[in-house]
Amino acid sequence: MHLRTKRTWINPCSALLPAVAALIVCTGCAGQHFPAPDEFVQRADLPSCGAVEHHPGSRAAELVPRSAVDCLSNARDVRGGEFVLTIFTTEGDPIVYYFRVGADSSDVELWTDSSRDEFGGGGSRWRHSICAAPQLSAESLTGCMSAG
Repeated sequence: MHLRTKRTWINPCSALLPAVAALIVCTGCAGQHFPAPDEFVQRADLPSCGAVEHHPGSRAAELVPRSAVDCLSNARDVRGGEFVLTIFTTEGDPIVYYFRVGADSSDVELWTDSSRDEFGGGGSRWRHSICAAPQLSAESLTGCMSAG
C-alpha cells in the first residue's frame, strides 16, 4: 500500500508578517508626545514673561534672562506671570519648564514637560511642583528646576 503525502508550501514572507507588524507598532511609539494633564491645560491664563530656548552647552547662569526675572518679579505685584524655558537635551529632545508666579505670592509654580524626551529616565512625563522663592533671581528659578 502506498500513502500519498500532501505537501504544504509555506510562503517565506508570511513568517515575517508578525515581525513587520511589531516593527510598525514600535515605530509609532518613537517620538510619542504624551498629552498634558488636565490641571496644566486648565490652568489660569497669566501674562507672558516670554519664552527662551537653550541648546546643549548653555551655561546654567544663562538659562533665565534678567528680563524674565524682572518680569516675574513685577508680575507678583500685579496679577502674576508665566515664563517658558525650553532646554534641549544632547540628543535634541526638548524639555519645557513653565515658571508661574501669582500676585502677592512668594512661591513659584513649576510645570515640567519632558514628554518628548525619548531618552529620559521614564516615569511621569509631566511634573508639577511648588518652590519657595521669596527673592526671584536666575539662580532661585534654576534651583526650583532641580528641587522639583
